[in-house]
Amino acid sequence: MISQLKQITSKTSDLAVMGREIMASGLHSVHTQWKSIDLFGALYAAEDSEGETDATHYFLIPIPDPLRGFTIYSKRVLPPGVGAENCLPKERIFHLPDPSTLAHLETALITSQTTTSLQNASDESLLAKHLDEIADRIDTETYKVSGGILLIGGAVALINPVVGIGIAAKALLPSLGNSAIQLGSKFLGDKLRNQKQSVLESKARKEAEKDLKRLKPQTLTNPLLRSLHAILTNPESNYDPSMDQRNWADSFPSQSQYQMTCEAIHEVYQSQQTFLKPLPASHKHWIDSLKA
Repeated sequence: MISQLKQITSKTSDLAVMGREIMASGLHSVHTQWKSIDLFGALYAAEDSEGETDATHYFLIPIPDPLRGFTIYSKRVLPPGVGAENCLPKERIFHLPDPSTLAHLETALITSQTTTSLQNASDESLLAKHLDEIADRIDTETYKVSGGILLIGGAVALINPVVGIGIAAKALLPSLGNSAIQLGSKFLGDKLRNQKQSVLESKARKEAEKDLKRLKPQTLTNPLLRSLHAILTNPESNYDPSMDQRNWADSFPSQSQYQMTCEAIHEVYQSQQTFLKPLPASHKHWIDSLKA
């Protein structure tokens, strides 16, 4: 997937052409790995007509691998007509199969030393700090393979993760102004390394954080992820997730959350067909049905 995106971006520095090429390719996400955990980052922002924040959703997708346990899929969500650079409050939402998976998050992705686990943390500020740290790492790693490319309504935006979600590329490179949009296939990261990256990052962070309003991260138990975890844990059971009303679209808080969860599961399992091999035909059919 990475090579396919680079192939597209190497052809042109015209962002309009680039956007059309990406859409025509059928490419929907980029894939990388960090600390043995597979990370997927959606190339398309979703639109939420009821949303009032600039949100990024992180889906912990259960996989039939006892060592890794899950894969993470992230996706940006914006209200209609809102671009990558905006003044909306920034929100991060973690979709979990079960609250206990917070402990897996800590073990797999937290980089700072702490004696308090996410699962048992009683200090809400500490929990929020840890979740933000995880989100920062996921955003940074997926940025490395996407080059900061995000399609919003078919148009390409270049995103800078250094100062947090929602800050456009020019916030990091104020001296470049509009020329930042011409980086195209070179990717923003390559340009930064040639312009004293650490100095620019520090300055940009201080400037951007003055106006950045970040809400506390949220966690929620996602019914589709819970059911996926259930059939992977006990594939021989008679449980039929398609008959579980909690998995039906009208049972979700919003249609956009249901659609994003289906997309996340489909993207992960489509790229890793071996995940489906140990499952009964009925469970494979249910997973395949989520792509619609």
